[in-house]
Amino acid sequence: MSSEEDGCPRFRSLIQGLAARQMFLEKGAITSYDFYKCYSKYRPRFKPSDAARLFYLLRRLELIVEVGVEKSSRGGFDRHLYAIVPGREDDPAWVNPAFAVYGERYKPRR
Repeated sequence: MSSEEDGCPRFRSLIQGLAARQMFLEKGAITSYDFYKCYSKYRPRFKPSDAARLFYLLRRLELIVEVGVEKSSRGGFDRHLYAIVPGREDDPAWVNPAFAVYGERYKPRR
């Protein structure tokens, strides 16, 4: 099954922020888990907590906004849908959201 058949885009960049932006632009509203499922096909060590952290940073930078909530079908956590804030599609913070939030204090994980 190709990535197009399962609803995942073929990412033009594997930089997390740019890949997320591409998925938002192609799909509209997505959850952090949707992004995790697609991005982990290209980066197998990418974890759901990495996607949650990325979405936290994007929310903090006000690049994305919550647009809805899907109730859990099995009594678990609700799924929060996010979309890009109009006019912020080309913000340079998409390239490295952690550096945009933390500045010089940001130390990338090795």
